[in-house]
Amino acid sequence: VGLNRKLQLKPQDWVTVTNPDGTRVERASQVLFILKWGGNLTKLGEKQAITLGDHLRKELYPDAPGGGILRLHSTFRHDLKIRTSDEGRVMKTAAAFAKGMLQLEGDLPPILVSLVHKDSMHMLDPSGNKEVKRLIDECK
Repeated sequence: VGLNRKLQLKPQDWVTVTNPDGTRVERASQVLFILKWGGNLTKLGEKQAITLGDHLRKELYPDAPGGGILRLHSTFRHDLKIRTSDEGRVMKTAAAFAKGMLQLEGDLPPILVSLVHKDSMHMLDPSGNKEVKRLIDECK
């Protein structure tokens, strides 16, 4: 399944070259090739993520006479955005966390499809992404 495979090329060294039209550009002269196969979320990892979501819900929204988070549940779920990398294990962990936090029933795939969005453009790993590195540097 596509959720369990990942290929990365990470530039390690750069050189400046001159194109035939005279323009100078930077090109990667050495790259690290990473192929990940597998990375499945274990049953223990799924249970831990559900428990973490459950604990966070109880800490942030203690059970109240008005219903706490469950009263907001139907609208909150539509506004909730969970962003992950495109790695399958990470996406499944996010879905399990959402299951615990929102007290959802059922299997992870429907939760993953409806709530989890892969967003590799805005993840915190700045390697190979100058825009993300700039944003992180601004925050420091």
